[in-house]
Amino acid sequence: MGLIDGGVSVLHSLWTGVTGLRAFGASLDITADNISNINTYGFKGRKLEFAAIFADTQALYTSVGPSQEGEGVRIADIRTDFTQGAFETTTNPLDLAIDGNGFFVVKENPDAPELYTRAGNFNIGKDENGREGVIVNPEGLQLQVSQNGQIGSLDVSAATLRRRFGEDFKLESIAVNEAGVMTASGVDSRVVELGTLQRAKFMDPEALLPLGNGLYTQSYRSGLPLPPDVPTGGAVHQYALELSNVDLSTQFVNMIEYQRAFQINNRIVGTSDEILQQLIRIA
Repeated sequence: MGLIDGGVSVLHSLWTGVTGLRAFGASLDITADNISNINTYGFKGRKLEFAAIFADTQALYTSVGPSQEGEGVRIADIRTDFTQGAFETTTNPLDLAIDGNGFFVVKENPDAPELYTRAGNFNIGKDENGREGVIVNPEGLQLQVSQNGQIGSLDVSAATLRRRFGEDFKLESIAVNEAGVMTASGVDSRVVELGTLQRAKFMDPEALLPLGNGLYTQSYRSGLPLPPDVPTGGAVHQYALELSNVDLSTQFVNMIEYQRAFQINNRIVGTSDEILQQLIRIA
């Protein structure tokens, strides 16, 4: 029997099967997470990349030359699939969706790091000091808007709007165009500009780190957001929300495939164990 990393070949097949159990067990977890978020706004499914494991130093010399012994499989990478999701029409003027590239930018407070999301289900809530009137997401994170060259949360409370646009200004409605420019219409039909939505774009968005609740943060591989003067290439739609991009049929096929692979590797482990028991009895 050939030796692999100090063990006999039957142990090699045993541990090879174990790598398959680990890889496809984790694959089932990720598939289940994708399926469970089928109705989550802005959710982006995750996809797997597998890679073969080879012995780093063991070379088996045969009549045809040296070769490396395979030692199983591993998950090489787990990446987020940012393909476009379908839109759902709503009646909330603060429901927003991005058609194309880009992310909404949200922050917990002015000093907190930027976070990024495709989920545009915003509403009017409270800021970090408990003051009502700021546009926030369901987790209370503040939507970032550029206002007169300053980037921060957007306060649409009556007091703030009167201070910005005059004591006689009373808000009637808010509109957002495809470029992300937000305007407010007063009861007197006057239209004023509130600001422009901040949208972030990355060279490698699939490398962003998911934080849960539809939020992402930068990673070493994703890099920093591209400069503001680089167009995002995505149009903003008002009265709309982006649905999950998970395709149920694909996920169910993946689940069956991973389940069968898990069962096969479990059989490899069981068979290797039976052979090992026989060798022990012979010894």
